[in-house]
Amino acid sequence: WADQIRFARELARLWEDLDPAFGALQVELFWARSLDNAYATAARVTGDPLAVLPAAVAPHIRAAAAMRLLQTASPSERDLATWIQALAAALDRRGEAPTGPPALQTRVAQHDFWRDDGPGEDTLPAVYYRGVSRRAWASDLEADLAICILEAAARLPAPDRDLIAQGAQYPDPLVRWTSNRLARVLQEKPPAPPNPEP
Repeated sequence: WADQIRFARELARLWEDLDPAFGALQVELFWARSLDNAYATAARVTGDPLAVLPAAVAPHIRAAAAMRLLQTASPSERDLATWIQALAAALDRRGEAPTGPPALQTRVAQHDFWRDDGPGEDTLPAVYYRGVSRRAWASDLEADLAICILEAAARLPAPDRDLIAQGAQYPDPLVRWTSNRLARVLQEKPPAPPNPEP
């Protein structure tokens, strides 16, 4: 990660005198895309980047890891609470060498499911989502993991609508809002079948 850390610092420095706020957004976008690319072909989801990257990029690690976890998990009927536990456990792993066959070299398509703000939605805490969209961000770790799971479930080749619906009952209001937004977007305009990115 040394090269990425250096590039992010240089990007921030470049915008320091011109527009620091815009520069911060560019750095965040860089991390969202970099981590998405890193996890896209990972053989196993681990929290290795959490050990060396700045704490500010943790939301992007969680989002990318959740997408890869749902993409590569064996088919099963898991509820939201179980997925949250599985993601937390995966992110707690450090320094494990990958085992098994090489990871598939395809990527799950990225859809922008939060293009426009409804009334008051521009005030919600949000971060870039995998470099192409936004997602709500919760300061509570478990709630943020739940948001990442729901966002990933909506972008699977066959969106997991049952899992998304479970978020509507979650105690955290940002998780409920995410669940309702994703369900509404999928109902209004289901995504076209994704074309795997090279």
